[in-house]
Amino acid sequence: EFSSVVNLPQFPGPSVVTRHNASDDPDTGTAETVERMRAAAIEDSSSIPVFFATQEALRQSGGGRVAACEAIYKWIASRVHFRSDDPVLSNLLGLDNELDLLIRPARLLTMRRPAEDCDGFTMLCCSMLLCARIPCEIVTIKADHEDPSRYSHVYCQALMEDGRALVMD
Repeated sequence: EFSSVVNLPQFPGPSVVTRHNASDDPDTGTAETVERMRAAAIEDSSSIPVFFATQEALRQSGGGRVAACEAIYKWIASRVHFRSDDPVLSNLLGLDNELDLLIRPARLLTMRRPAEDCDGFTMLCCSMLLCARIPCEIVTIKADHEDPSRYSHVYCQALMEDGRALVMD
């Protein structure tokens, strides 16, 4: 594991980039990544950028947990564009054959043009739901048709008062 400070064109000011070595066991590596995502979502749920984003999203909601979840989802979907991690890892950081790039929710919101893949959307969604006091969890699935044994997608689901889960994907 190592950290360095770099200037990335998409972000204002310097960025701290930390590299973690993944476990050799794919399932363990996935669990470690999801735990990092969970920790970042929880920590950033009390950040100023996430607070203001959540407040803006909830202004569009009619009240109630489902309406709040829908408003948060729509807010994120209208502002965060999909982008694969590979070009960022390779072109900006000079890293090849890396598994994933995680951009923390509060940092994602500072991007000039916020763009991330499913893990970034998931962390931001969880962070905003937690800011709105809505419990949630991260779900990983095996969705790669070329390698069906590999966990290849992650998403957030909000937990409703009656115990049901609302998929936010």
